[in-house]
Amino acid sequence: MFFVRRYKIERTDPDTPAIDPEVAAHLADSYPHNHNVEIVSDALIAKRKLAARYKRITRLYPEPVSSLLDVSCSKGFFVADAAVRPSCKRALGIDIDDNDLRACEAIKAFLPADRARFIKLQLHELAERIGGFGGPFQTSLVINSYQYFYFGSSRSSDCYLDHREIFHMLRQVCDGRVIFSNRMELNRVQTYCKQAAERHGHDERRYSTETAMAAASEFFEVTRQGKLGNLPIWTLNAR
Repeated sequence: MFFVRRYKIERTDPDTPAIDPEVAAHLADSYPHNHNVEIVSDALIAKRKLAARYKRITRLYPEPVSSLLDVSCSKGFFVADAAVRPSCKRALGIDIDDNDLRACEAIKAFLPADRARFIKLQLHELAERIGGFGGPFQTSLVINSYQYFYFGSSRSSDCYLDHREIFHMLRQVCDGRVIFSNRMELNRVQTYCKQAAERHGHDERRYSTETAMAAASEFFEVTRQGKLGNLPIWTLNAR
């Protein structure tokens, strides 16, 4: 078991092996910085940005959390946290970055969090196979990753270029609440995404808060919840 206190995750099993130094460095120093942890006195401690995100995001969880999916899990903190909640029977993180997935597995072993699963999958692959993961999840996180689903990224040029398709897939994998915080204006997305938008002829009329929210509203009841840092945060409750 482990416990979270002031966003600190401590190992309580002395037989659990220490995290590999290369993985520990990736946890502490790699991008994105808002998912980083540090290793101090045999404990994983969320750095300032992650600690603030943890507090803000978990306040929006349904109570109790029965299952959780993170569709771009990065270093797996939220999945591992959910996996040790007594009420949570399934916790899954998907990502396409091998280094991040290695870090996820290290955190899982360090805690340990036996109910956490981390798999290299894209969103459409998960939607197609959701029955094999126990069906749709009650709670899902889509945090600062939507632009990459839409436009692709430097790690993968695969993209969907369609708001409705993305939200339809999110509804296939989540039948409860999606917690959603992303760059929803074209002038705020990362450089790769701006370049992809230009290549595909997608301007601010096609990628905007209004067009995304209209597509999301077909599948979810959308509620604005203020901001997560400088990004809007919404809750999407499945229709």
